[in-house]
Amino acid sequence: MTDPVIRRRTGKRMSQVVEVPAGATMPYFAGQISADRTLDLEGQTRDILAKVAVK
Repeated sequence: MTDPVIRRRTGKRMSQVVEVPAGATMPYFAGQISADRTLDLEGQTRDILAKVAVK
């Protein structure tokens, strides 16, 4: 049996984060952008991950 898709921060139309188990869990983010567009790729990634962190 396959693992279920996990949806987080779900609204009426969509989820902000969807985790799809594909061997290892692969997260997909919907429309997330960094608050600081001057950061490099790593900095923007950290900013987005901090914003959508599931606690």
